[in-house]
Amino acid sequence: MIVDQVFQAMAEALTRGEKVEIRGLGTFKIKKKPSRFVKDPRTGVEIFVKEKFVPTFKMGKIMKNHLNSKHE
Repeated sequence: MIVDQVFQAMAEALTRGEKVEIRGLGTFKIKKKPSRFVKDPRTGVEIFVKEKFVPTFKMGKIMKNHLNSKHE
């Protein structure tokens, strides 16, 4: 229940355009992808894709160092 509430609060903050930082883990932000034309890989036909907002995640330095130290 607590985890669900945390995720809900994160989703609401991202919806408002705020970034969400979890110390030691990383930062979640919303990025705007502009509208564009793309090709359908199966048919080669160009398709128009509307602009949209997508969540992004940037791993924090502590987590990067932790993961990289495990693979040395």
